[in-house]
Amino acid sequence: MVYTDDNGFTLDFTSQFDLTAMTSVRMLIRRPSNSVAAYDFALAEFNTVNVGGVLSYLVRPGDLTVDGDYLFQVIAKDANSDVAFKPYTLKVERRIAGNGWNI
Repeated sequence: MVYTDDNGFTLDFTSQFDLTAMTSVRMLIRRPSNSVAAYDFALAEFNTVNVGGVLSYLVRPGDLTVDGDYLFQVIAKDANSDVAFKPYTLKVERRIAGNGWNI
């Protein structure tokens, strides 16, 4: 189970494409409000990922601020192509007491 404001864990995506030749790889995050945030992977994070390899996204503070369904999608491009992974849905639940450590 994942709760609002959880962070520090990874979401792993099995690559459907050879990312080694890509020039840009980005994570799109559609929040329950339908706003979209983006994270650009550093070259070292994707330049060894082949088809079937794993691309990991570290969930950061501020990514999961409200409860609801979040969609995560990897997109990648180079000079000749623009590809997208199948979106992953993450259900985020509300904590019963917000930040329970401040009670």
